[in-house]
Amino acid sequence: MRFTNTGRVVQRLDGFEVLADGQPLARRSAPAAVDLRPGATADETVTFAAPELTADLTLSLADGSQLVLDL
Repeated sequence: MRFTNTGRVVQRLDGFEVLADGQPLARRSAPAAVDLRPGATADETVTFAAPELTADLTLSLADGSQLVLDL
């Protein structure tokens, strides 16, 4: 996953989940905590248990915001 901070303050990436049909997928690897400075981009490789082929996937960030994933 690639994260870019488009804001004006440092954002801390320290926790997120991938949800399949609203249920968290089991994490097989954990991302490192990253402080993203304004304008910075970070790539994180994280592995999760395989979801059902028809599952709707959502990225859920620690602050409660969510993004739909299209794969």
